[in-house]
Amino acid sequence: MSTSFEQMGIDEDFSPYLRELGIDYPTKPQKKVIPLLIKGENVFCLAETGSGKTLSYALPLCELLKQVEDEFGPEEREKHPSIVILVPTKELATQVFDVFKAMAHHGKFRVRKMISPKVPAGAFDVLVTTPSPFISAVNSKKIKLSALKA
Repeated sequence: MSTSFEQMGIDEDFSPYLRELGIDYPTKPQKKVIPLLIKGENVFCLAETGSGKTLSYALPLCELLKQVEDEFGPEEREKHPSIVILVPTKELATQVFDVFKAMAHHGKFRVRKMISPKVPAGAFDVLVTTPSPFISAVNSKKIKLSALKA
C-alpha cells in the first residue's frame, strides 16, 4: 500500500498543488523526510537530482506554517519571517522560491526572495535567500529573526 501525503501529515489543501505537478504519491526521500520534519526533528537528506528533495522540506515547513496560521491567524510582521530558506546560489534561490511561491497560493502564506542587498518590502512568512544578502540584512537589523519557527 502506498503512503499518501495526507497520511504523512500534509493537509489536503496542498493536494491541488500536487495534482498540478502531476504528483500522486511521495518519493522515497519524501516518505522518509516529511514525517520527521512534521515532528520537528532535524533531518539531513542526500538524494539524487530530481528525487523530490525540495518538496521533502518545503511541504512540511509550509504545513507547519499553515497550522500556526489556522490556529492563530496570519501575523502581520514587517521583515520578521517565520521560515528562512538559506541556499548557496541565486539560481537555487530562484528554483526554491518558485516551489514555495506555487505552494503559497494553496497554503495562504507570503513568500519573498532576497538575492541582493535590497530587503523585500512588506510582511512575509517565508524568506528564500543566499548567505551574503541575508547576513548583511540581519547585521543591519533590516531582517529580524525573532519570529523564526523553522
